[in-house]
Amino acid sequence: GAAAGYLSCHARGSGRGEIGLLGVAERARGRGLGRALVDAAVGWFGERGIERASVVTQGRNVPAQRLYQSAGFRTARVQLWHHRWFPSAIPERT
Repeated sequence: GAAAGYLSCHARGSGRGEIGLLGVAERARGRGLGRALVDAAVGWFGERGIERASVVTQGRNVPAQRLYQSAGFRTARVQLWHHRWFPSAIPERT
């Protein structure tokens, strides 16, 4: 009875769509659910006349890259983002 996966997608105007978040519960991985969700999003875009869709994922997330590529998405750009967390911004644990 619990959800096994989710995907958010958005119509952004000018015939452009965007996949936001995709998640599949660990217990449901390897069964094609992620691909089914991506295919459903692509179908949703098509029903609305959206001709171009994009998605962003982390470079180290190779399974996600393979999933999107298998669904017809192609890498258009790679960016490096650097983060630094300062001790004063991290809540202390008690």
